[in-house]
Amino acid sequence: MEFVQLQVVSSGSILQSPTSVQAYISAATARGYHALAITDVNVVYNLVPFYDAAKKGGLKPLLGMTLRLGDGTDCILLIHSQAGYAQLMRLSSQVMTNQVAGIDDIGDLNGLVAVTTATGRMMAALTAGDGNTAWNVVSALQSHHPDQVFVGIPASALASDLPAFARVHHLTAVALGDVRYRDPDDALAARVLQAIGAGERVDLQADGGPGAYDLPEMNAAAAPFVAADMASLVATTVALAGECTVDIPVVRTQLPAFPDTDGLPAGEYLARLAWTGLQSRLQVSSRDDIPGDYQERMHHELAVIGSMGFDDYFLIVGDIVQEAHRRGILTGPGRGSAAGSLVAFALGITTVDPLHYHLLFERFLNPNRGQMPDIDLDIQDDRRDEMIDYVRTRYGTDHFAQIMALGTLGPKQAIRDVGRVLGRLQHEVDAIAGAVPSGAETIDAALQGSQQLANMRADSATVATTLNLASRLTGIPRNVTTHAAGVVLSRPPLVETIAVQTLPTGSGEQTQGTKEVVERLGLLKIDLLGLRTLGLLAQILLYVRRQAGDDFDPEQIPLDDPDTLKLFQEGDTLGVFQFESAPMRRVLRQVRPRGFEDVVATTALYRPGPMEYINDFAARMHGEQPVTYVTPLLAPILDATYGIIVYQEQVMQVASAIGGFDMAAADDLRRAMSKKNKAKIDAGRTRFIQGAEAHGLSADDATAVYADIERFAGYGFNRSHAVAYGKLAFWLAYLKVHYPAAFYTAQCNRNLGNTTKLRTLINAARHAGVTVLGPDVNWSGRGFHLNRKGAIRVGLSNVRGLRRDFVAALVDERQAHGQFQSYADLLLRLPAQWLDAKVLAPLIQVGALDRLVTNRAVALAELEGVLTAVDLAAGDADLLKNLWPKPVAVTPSTTAEDDAMAASVLGYYLNGHPTSQYADVVAGTHAVALNQVGIGRNVAVVVLITAVRQIKTKQGLTMAFLTVEDGTGSADVTVFPRTYQESQPLTTNAVYLLRGKGERRERDDGPAIIANSLTPIAAARAALPQIVFLNLGQQPDVALRAEVAEIIATHRGPSPVVLVADGHRLPTKRPQSLAVTAAVLDQLRTVLGTDAVVTRPLRQK
Repeated sequence: MEFVQLQVVSSGSILQSPTSVQAYISAATARGYHALAITDVNVVYNLVPFYDAAKKGGLKPLLGMTLRLGDGTDCILLIHSQAGYAQLMRLSSQVMTNQVAGIDDIGDLNGLVAVTTATGRMMAALTAGDGNTAWNVVSALQSHHPDQVFVGIPASALASDLPAFARVHHLTAVALGDVRYRDPDDALAARVLQAIGAGERVDLQADGGPGAYDLPEMNAAAAPFVAADMASLVATTVALAGECTVDIPVVRTQLPAFPDTDGLPAGEYLARLAWTGLQSRLQVSSRDDIPGDYQERMHHELAVIGSMGFDDYFLIVGDIVQEAHRRGILTGPGRGSAAGSLVAFALGITTVDPLHYHLLFERFLNPNRGQMPDIDLDIQDDRRDEMIDYVRTRYGTDHFAQIMALGTLGPKQAIRDVGRVLGRLQHEVDAIAGAVPSGAETIDAALQGSQQLANMRADSATVATTLNLASRLTGIPRNVTTHAAGVVLSRPPLVETIAVQTLPTGSGEQTQGTKEVVERLGLLKIDLLGLRTLGLLAQILLYVRRQAGDDFDPEQIPLDDPDTLKLFQEGDTLGVFQFESAPMRRVLRQVRPRGFEDVVATTALYRPGPMEYINDFAARMHGEQPVTYVTPLLAPILDATYGIIVYQEQVMQVASAIGGFDMAAADDLRRAMSKKNKAKIDAGRTRFIQGAEAHGLSADDATAVYADIERFAGYGFNRSHAVAYGKLAFWLAYLKVHYPAAFYTAQCNRNLGNTTKLRTLINAARHAGVTVLGPDVNWSGRGFHLNRKGAIRVGLSNVRGLRRDFVAALVDERQAHGQFQSYADLLLRLPAQWLDAKVLAPLIQVGALDRLVTNRAVALAELEGVLTAVDLAAGDADLLKNLWPKPVAVTPSTTAEDDAMAASVLGYYLNGHPTSQYADVVAGTHAVALNQVGIGRNVAVVVLITAVRQIKTKQGLTMAFLTVEDGTGSADVTVFPRTYQESQPLTTNAVYLLRGKGERRERDDGPAIIANSLTPIAAARAALPQIVFLNLGQQPDVALRAEVAEIIATHRGPSPVVLVADGHRLPTKRPQSLAVTAAVLDQLRTVLGTDAVVTRPLRQK
């Protein structure tokens, strides 16, 4: 018998069900259903995906929601007619924005039908024998005018009073299933999910059996009702499903109207702004002075934009950019293919001249496809919220929302969550999750990629259970987040199209649908991306303008600046957008770009696929390899990239110039090639060869050229994007070269809390000749500060152990009442809550009180006594002088000790690194710096060990992972058992000579080393080759000479020996050498005298 499930909860009810929409559709089709509902609790996240999947799968979709309110209301609402769609969106929005406390607040339900459930107030009252209250609940629902109220009767309630209740009150009853997951054995996964959300534990013995809320075979679902002679309930359910009708058509994007067009049609207003903007861009006085090629391009673009109905879109985006500029908020030069539009350039949306850089409009907006153009805006990240507020205010809160995103369970998170709810020990869970390889998206992929994980599963039933459950949950939504960039605008009120909810932050609203759903519903999505690099650039420009004047404009930076190009050629691009990684810096040193175009091409080539052409690109650039073309027609297209197709636009240009395609058709061909659409590629080949032959190419040459563009089209880069982002990178590189103090100050402020990065930046700043000063209570602010002399002052917020509120109080006091004149003045002016040794000790250690105290070690020793005196003085400066404690007998700290003390609370050394005092060991062992460690190279490095983590191997042997550093950076070191045993003891904050093989860290491509040996620095220094001078005195006799010769012969080694007698060097038949040890030197001194034996380090060539 046919049956329809009217109550189905999916993974859209977050952490309630492990079953996705697609899993339900597939199962329902296989199990005989012709229609299926979706009724997630209070939300409609999966409504559109369910509708589309059901239609595609041949099922009738019933769209609904379970309304569950705090007053005990619990019912199913199904869309009955098209009007019900907007009602459901409205109601879900009200509930999820906290506008509904109970049933009285929900408004009209016309277009919807309501079905009571076996939970909630009505059933509870009926079970308690209170029929009147049960009826009142139904009456309350009816008062909101749904199309009809049905009493849902589950199979478990067939023998209860519920059927009679429906008959007595003349209510239509329907057979009601209750589906919460696909299969019976999904019950445990569902329970685990719910426990994750509730922070509960799951008992496998009690909760591990099959469940009763699965999606059964259709006949099985109907069977209990038939057996109870209530098949009519099933028939009514099927009839209700037949009545429910809703359509969610696929529509073009419905653009809101731009509000201020001076009474002109949008197209005319856009044209006026575009022509005026282009005059300004080209710095010409009238439209007639605009060059002809620009005029032709502008006419073409405006015509295409108007014909496709996108005038308002350009006006909206242009208005956002202009408002940002009015507020002094930086936007990027361009992003994606939008930089190929002259209209975008004229409106200020981009700053890249598309004609100058040979960028193509059709790559951005192809009239053949009719798709919405995609203009993504990069906005200064620390002021993005201002622009979101502007758009919200400009278009109204009823027409604006941010876009929802779903955070799904990955393998590691699933393992951790499952382990926690099953009560596994933390270290066991960490071990399992730690064995999941990076990039694995499923548990199966993790098992295939990690033998360690596979072994753990085979060895332990507990691990196997954890992994099996985690596998079921991987990919399921875990939490609702907000899309990093997307906002949505609508012409009618937004909730007529999509439901909204309060943002996770608690302020503002976001859609109840992901960006795919938003686009599917024809809503305008605009990406306002907070770009960290623009926030950094804004800070740099703030400092630069103090030096160069307020009119400094990055747009005026010359893109052929020789010093900046030299920086790229040397790979000195630490902190430069897109070029910071170690592999990219190596590529730059290989390519040695000679101009801006080469810089742009390097970013485009540095990706999987085109990377294989980097060697050819560099060789051709520098004349080491010839550049040849099948036809001269290719030369103007490929000249800038030395005959190599790098960009998607070049594919289009070749198709046009040689194959005779118009640019729209050329873009269609590029797209077909990138999508591997064989039919379109084959058709394009025939057309291309015909066009090429018309241009004088042979069929063979035309076929070869087509094969080239087909090969490169798969990974050719978007040139518009490459040029725009290349421009931004060049700006930063220019500022780094010409304003290094401003550059590094801003970089340090942008990396507060990242000790490793700060260490690297400070070392680089010093290398660039910038002075870096330590924290000072009278000069430091919260963050890094660039002083008037061009030195960087470290901020107090960088000091470990200093609370933010203390730093704020200290800085506020200084700004309000002036600098602290003495140690006592500081202590008397601080609020009593901060007069604590734990609070003040870090200030002393870091040197922030060096101008106020005589010595750090002394100040630390006296701190408790001083604080007691301050407390007793109760704010009286004269009394404090009398109470000031007597000096404590303590050895003053040395400069080296002060440096180490500061490093202990900063995480990096400001005044030289402990390794820097061992230049003799570096020279004597040919050691390199950590930033020079190469992959696969055997190296020696003088390092400071900052962390040691020991583990046991499967064989029970101890090995270790170290973190080490020198003045140039840090590295991870793996010490296998044998080396570990030979290197004992390994002590943190001690310097060693490390020998090993260079590798690269996965997480950031930094250096890593497999250790071959670790020698304490004192021993390494002692083992350095030395030259030994032996003074034999005046006229040494034969016996003395023989005795010395015997010692040398017995203890031969690497250190040369020089024999001196009568103030002159004695000649020897062969070079003499010695193994220098304390015992040998003592033996020689016994024979010759203490002052007659002298050693000196041997200078290494």
